[in-house]
Amino acid sequence: MKSWRTIVILLFLSLAGNAFFIGYGISQHEFSRSDKKRGSMLHAIGARLSKNMEAPYKQQVMDGIEQIRPQYRKAITERRQNYGKLRALLAEPDVNRKAVDEVLATLRSQSEELQALIQDQMVTVILALPAEQRANIKTR
Repeated sequence: MKSWRTIVILLFLSLAGNAFFIGYGISQHEFSRSDKKRGSMLHAIGARLSKNMEAPYKQQVMDGIEQIRPQYRKAITERRQNYGKLRALLAEPDVNRKAVDEVLATLRSQSEELQALIQDQMVTVILALPAEQRANIKTR
């Protein structure tokens, strides 16, 4: 009787585990495919802001957010370069703490500038919308 119960429990655990991993695999496939299709964080911001808006206004929001794409790409490239510098500094046998602190300060500054760029453009885009559409903004 005990071995039968053990077999049933193991079978159930096996089925539950398989269901979990299959669901996880499908979700990863779907999210990665939709992310590649849609684009970057800028697209996600525009899509989130305009989620409850009428179609022409959704496009207006997306177009407004896309206007800063060149500055966004440049800022992301510069940040990646500075992360590379940070990794190189930290990999040296004798780490220069002052140089590390300078790179970290630069990274913080770049993050703040990028955040300000995106927020300023979001506000500009939102203020260009009619009041009834601004009421439909989805922030989460």
